[in-house]
Amino acid sequence: MSPISVRQSQHRNFEPKDVHWVIGSRWKQRFIGEIDGEEAVFPAQWSVKDKKWQPYRGRNHWEINLTASMEKFDSDWGWGFPLLDINYGVGERIQLKFKIPWILIDEDGQELASGLGNSELEIKWRFLDEENNVIPISVYPQFTFNSLQRSIDRGIVDDGSEFVLPFQIAKTFGDTFIYIEVGYGWLEHGPEKWDYGIAVEHGISEKFKLLGEIHGIAEQDFQEDGLIFNLGFKWHFHKNVALMGSAMLLPACVT
Repeated sequence: MSPISVRQSQHRNFEPKDVHWVIGSRWKQRFIGEIDGEEAVFPAQWSVKDKKWQPYRGRNHWEINLTASMEKFDSDWGWGFPLLDINYGVGERIQLKFKIPWILIDEDGQELASGLGNSELEIKWRFLDEENNVIPISVYPQFTFNSLQRSIDRGIVDDGSEFVLPFQIAKTFGDTFIYIEVGYGWLEHGPEKWDYGIAVEHGISEKFKLLGEIHGIAEQDFQEDGLIFNLGFKWHFHKNVALMGSAMLLPACVT
């Protein structure tokens, strides 16, 4: 094992002496050792290109996340807690995802309203990979639908479903990750739309990242085009817990 690959990391929970076999040498190294009395792949891999540790969850794995969000606009507040985010990885290039939040809305002068938010089904397929000396490209279809009629009646969510078909192009430059997304959306009770954006993620350290995003939504004929600017951070202060914060700027629509 190379001296670089034994660096300490929150992702690596084993020691070099525990490794029986090493798989890979050009792009990523995965390590086999004994887990619960059986030989298995350790849940961490070494990126030869980026020279850092990354989590490795195997070819088929579950991941369940519980998150919370808070938004403030003028004197109004909105909370999403908890947001249930269930992921299942199929192989190394396909990810299935289901998300559903509980939403609380506190508008100035109004009674606090709460209810189940919209459900969202997503499939992400990365059909081109950076490891093969090409730019990674993914297709990411997303279907959002109403969970409960009661949430519609109380004004917590809008009535109707939505289907968005975005394509993502991503590239890593050292500690900086950039991706561009362009997609098209169909609304059950509204006009069709274009959805596009560019996002940048830069690692200050292994646990702290700066985030930036420009996101746009345009009508089918591009007669109205709205932009959102977002700056934020992500801090992994525990291996299972991360804190994210952001500030959003909503300029006037570009017509």
